[in-house]
Amino acid sequence: MITNKRKFAIKKKVVVATFLYTNYGGLLQGLALKTFLDKFDNLDVYNLNFFTKWHSKDSRVFNLYGTIKSRIGQILFSLIRLYPLSRRKIKTKSFKVKYFKLTRQYATVEDFIADPPIADVFVTGSDQVFNPKGIYRDVFYLNFRKDNLRKVSYAASFGGADFSEEEVNWIKPMVDDFDALSVREKSGSDFLTTKFNKKNEWVVDPVFLLTRKEWSGLAISAKSKSDYIFIYALAAEEELLFIANKIKKETGYQIICVRPNSRNFLDVDK
Repeated sequence: MITNKRKFAIKKKVVVATFLYTNYGGLLQGLALKTFLDKFDNLDVYNLNFFTKWHSKDSRVFNLYGTIKSRIGQILFSLIRLYPLSRRKIKTKSFKVKYFKLTRQYATVEDFIADPPIADVFVTGSDQVFNPKGIYRDVFYLNFRKDNLRKVSYAASFGGADFSEEEVNWIKPMVDDFDALSVREKSGSDFLTTKFNKKNEWVVDPVFLLTRKEWSGLAISAKSKSDYIFIYALAAEEELLFIANKIKKETGYQIICVRPNSRNFLDVDK
């Protein structure tokens, strides 16, 4: 027992690089991986606080994009839903403060590359951290001199497997610098194997690392006293709403929608 205590006396600092913005899915997968790693007594787990001016703008309540007509619609939608949208922003910020131990803030890619947090291990993942089309790809591919630290990916996603020759050539030295690779999709695993002959593991999304009991401990009871249809509108919103309305006609249940932005109006009950 004394030997074990000595072994874990000095903790290894782990920094996880993933997307912790206004996307609920991103926050929950980030929390799952952090919670799982926290179970190891010899690890001190931090999350990379990469938050640029663009991220700040994207998380505004009045987040306007597109044509003038589209922007007018977004303003009207935001005014109608001003209270829940404002509350969501506040709760997202407090959620990150409560559940994550963050590094100092990095507001640019250059700042991160020049002065990454001191750590023993960097873990990148999950979500589309390996998408070479991303404007912040250098951050999530950990494109800095690693010296004696280890670079690891967990359930990293490429967001596809159809890349240009230029993108493939860019990816190769990035993944060559990793000490261990695991990916979320089979297509990503095959891509690493066939293109670069890189050993890797095909693993589950971090949300499946926690038990139902652990997730239940984080959840709160629904405020709605009646049955409802829940949709999380991240993409394919019209298709989701079409299906939800068909179920509503059959059941009479109201539709409750959660979405990461207010760029267009969805005809839902809440």
